[in-house]
Amino acid sequence: MKQVYLLTLLLALPIASAAIQIDGITTNPPVLSAGDSIDIIVEYSTGMLNDRYANPSYRFNLELIAGDEQTRNHVRITDPQGQDRFATLPAGTTRTKVFRIHIDEQAPVGEYAFELQQRWTRNGVLLEEYARERFFLPVRNAAIHLNVAEIQSTPQRVLPGTRETTITVTLANSGVREAHNARIEVTLPEGMQPSHAQGANAFVGTIPAQGLAHAEFSIDVHQDVAEGSLPVALRIVYEDSNQRQYETRIQRTIHVSSKPRLVLEQETNTLTTARTGSVSMHITNEGSVAAEAIEVRLLPESNQPINLQTRSAYIGLLGPGETRTVQLEVGAQRNAQAGEYSIPVLIRAKGDSNEQDNTIYTYRTHTIIHIEENANTQYTTIGILLLVLGAGIVLWRRRK
Repeated sequence: MKQVYLLTLLLALPIASAAIQIDGITTNPPVLSAGDSIDIIVEYSTGMLNDRYANPSYRFNLELIAGDEQTRNHVRITDPQGQDRFATLPAGTTRTKVFRIHIDEQAPVGEYAFELQQRWTRNGVLLEEYARERFFLPVRNAAIHLNVAEIQSTPQRVLPGTRETTITVTLANSGVREAHNARIEVTLPEGMQPSHAQGANAFVGTIPAQGLAHAEFSIDVHQDVAEGSLPVALRIVYEDSNQRQYETRIQRTIHVSSKPRLVLEQETNTLTTARTGSVSMHITNEGSVAAEAIEVRLLPESNQPINLQTRSAYIGLLGPGETRTVQLEVGAQRNAQAGEYSIPVLIRAKGDSNEQDNTIYTYRTHTIIHIEENANTQYTTIGILLLVLGAGIVLWRRRK
């Protein structure tokens, strides 16, 4: 099926008496795509009578030329003179002339301008007078047109401090030809880095026309990355069926979600040997979202002279910027040496349910406990030593 396009007439010089009339322009195939070779079929007639048509000294030539910069860059006119060119035109006749063009594989979708240039010669000499008729052909489909249809992460929420987050990039080819040997190279923003030595690169292979393909790579996110959408640069390299290589550069973003950030404010608690006391800890949420179901637990090491009377404390919900204090009953062993001890602390919390964050977060820190000797214990020890010394003296005198 052929398609007829409307023409816009542009006369360079007023030579209507010598100009032929363009009756119609069609193409084969009717829908133009990048990478196609196209026949442009022009029907024209001589119009009104003119002695020039019947005079063998005059010859007529109809030539196809590119009408704008885009056409010159992306269309090659393989037969600008066309077929069935007639040297002499009897008045009143209708002719058909076929021109052939090839559209570049990388030609963008859009309107392409052409001109039909009418030239007359007399006895082999080009006459100055000529006419041009301008028309447009729409390229409706790209040969290969790759774009990023979607970027997904697994797990779905990309959080600061996470490792081995899988990023899946879905590539879409909206063109009419396959892309071959496609690969993707990703430049990550500051605060993100590839999880593996091969970097954030992936081989895709063939992407069918009007089809999809997927590429995967893994990233690590630094702990101090701020919440927000971070720019990601993607370079897609591919080949056509003739092994000619092309590339497409695309900017997208990866969104880093916020998470609660629980911090233990350091302060020193004092205990006395052989006694039980309270250890206070102040927990602050420095994040921008709430933390839920917070549990604080002391985890003394086996060589630390600490006895736990209460192993953990439950806070519950802690909103952004809020601080809560927990107290645990802790005893210092009788034989504990005086001094400061750094006791490990484990804080566990669940993410903000209002943000659909069901992640369990753990924070490992420490608190300082200062142990001092019990004065009563000191006196008791001295008394025992004196008794032992006194008993020793008595036994010594009896032996004498």
